[in-house]
Amino acid sequence: MTPKRNGLKCGPSARNGFTLIELLVVIAIIAILAAILFPVFAKAREKARQSTCINNNKQLGIAILTYAGDWDENLPQWNYPGGAGQKAYFVDGVQLAALWDVAIYPIVKTKGVFTCPSAAPPQERVAMPKPDWVIRSYAIPRNVSGLALGEVKNPSETVQLFEKGSWPLGYAADSTGENFYDMWGADGRTYRDGPVGRIDFPHGKGKVFLFTDGHAKYYQVHTGPFNYAFPKPGGGNWDAGYCGGTSPVYGTNDVGNDPGANLPK
Repeated sequence: MTPKRNGLKCGPSARNGFTLIELLVVIAIIAILAAILFPVFAKAREKARQSTCINNNKQLGIAILTYAGDWDENLPQWNYPGGAGQKAYFVDGVQLAALWDVAIYPIVKTKGVFTCPSAAPPQERVAMPKPDWVIRSYAIPRNVSGLALGEVKNPSETVQLFEKGSWPLGYAADSTGENFYDMWGADGRTYRDGPVGRIDFPHGKGKVFLFTDGHAKYYQVHTGPFNYAFPKPGGGNWDAGYCGGTSPVYGTNDVGNDPGANLPK
């Protein structure tokens, strides 16, 4: 008869734990599952952030159209030149440069809509006016700055905002742009002409764009607005992604005095 202890069978066949091989097999299975699932979770997280960014742009689009309704159907300017009678802009008691983001700030109900959840930290460790200050992830193309809505012939294809930079609200840096490939203060051509893997965009290999009709959409690099190019006098086009260097209100850029490709007819 097999001896018993406390009512439990004991002897050579009793099992008190796992063998080393069994533990190694379990660990190997867990490692394999982690290797399979972690990229899936990362993609799902980035997809959620991308959706949040699209929603941010839609809300900013509503604020921009509301602003235009209050200012004789004129879109906000990327930069309001100073001068006699220039309105002072304040956010939380801090006086800021008169930029498009500050101009629509009183209309925006949620501060977080200015910030893409996938954006990099603020550039160059700039000093924040206050702790937890709003970070702006979006720029206005220079050639739609201050336009009247009636001048926009194709609102569903004319970009109003695109992802560029990571600066505190009210900073002029990266508040506007001339090329849709621009990112983090860099020349867009550097990103456009390099290998796709070098393009350091907030959503992998693409960006979110807001159009003047209020809709927002994600585009991968080399598609949609990334391909906008304005014809040069005498033939050919300016660089792909070029969205215009001339504002009807504020100056020109090095490309020349032309309306750019972001005003499709």
